[in-house]
Amino acid sequence: RLQPGQYARTDMRAVLDIVTNLDGVIVYSSTHVEECRASNQPDAFASILEDISAYFMEPKDAANPQMTLSLNRAKELVMAEVCHLDSAMRRMEDFLKVIQFVMGWSGKVEAHELVDKIVADMDTFWAPLATEFPASVEWWFTEFKVEMAKLARGLPLDSLRAENEVTFSKLRARLPVNYAQLDAIPAEDIASFLISRLDDNEQAGIRSQFPPGFWSKIERREEGALTGFAFLLYIMGLVRNPRVKSKQRSRSDQHLLGQFRDCSHIEQASMCPVFITMDAGAARLARAVYSYAGVVTKVLHLTILPAGDESALEGGPSSRSA
Repeated sequence: RLQPGQYARTDMRAVLDIVTNLDGVIVYSSTHVEECRASNQPDAFASILEDISAYFMEPKDAANPQMTLSLNRAKELVMAEVCHLDSAMRRMEDFLKVIQFVMGWSGKVEAHELVDKIVADMDTFWAPLATEFPASVEWWFTEFKVEMAKLARGLPLDSLRAENEVTFSKLRARLPVNYAQLDAIPAEDIASFLISRLDDNEQAGIRSQFPPGFWSKIERREEGALTGFAFLLYIMGLVRNPRVKSKQRSRSDQHLLGQFRDCSHIEQASMCPVFITMDAGAARLARAVYSYAGVVTKVLHLTILPAGDESALEGGPSSRSA
């Protein structure tokens, strides 16, 4: 929305100017960097981040509220050469394809086809690394590759999908028939409501891993916990992205990855006073997660309206100027 020529670019800049004029600092995270690098116009996004004087945010860890902020690093980070670490991150994202299959969102893809693809991707990753290992440890490297492939081929994907179908069939039967009724439940109540629809042992398992208020005490925070809880609420139906179930496999994979990155943004934004998003689904998911987990971050959802149309703004015309 901030690219030259985009509709509402001027208004978007005005919103960000309000933030900076109030001594606010605009930050971006490693997830933003990944998204920019994966796009077809990384240089344009890097220029925008520098143009709005955004700071790169590097938290020390989830249980440490301090972080490092650095300015003018967007081009350095976004335009950096592709390295082994980038390839490793892509392979880590393969687990999302497993989740997609287990959820029944992979269409007619068979378990063996998915595993073959994962193993082939692993081989592609290992190949350039092989030349960097000294001959004395080549046997270890080969053995490690074999063991990783065995682990992938040993995944009981079909049985996991069958078990999952039983669990989520029960959940769907206990949710309102009309999704509009589900969407009408306030964000502060929706997480507890969804969990309460599960069987007792499943509820106990989730509450053991994610007890109410689990993020409110710094010493109890674990990196990835908010991301995981947000993704759990997503697959339980809190927000729905039909493109994740698209018949076009490559596009549906990308949409699920985008959904997971939304969850990652929600965790990283918990380090900030305000999380600003133009995605209604991400805003609702963030409010639900923050309310249940005890996060004090406020969520600001921006909506672009046609010029002069303020009827859709909650609270009337004054909401626009606010």
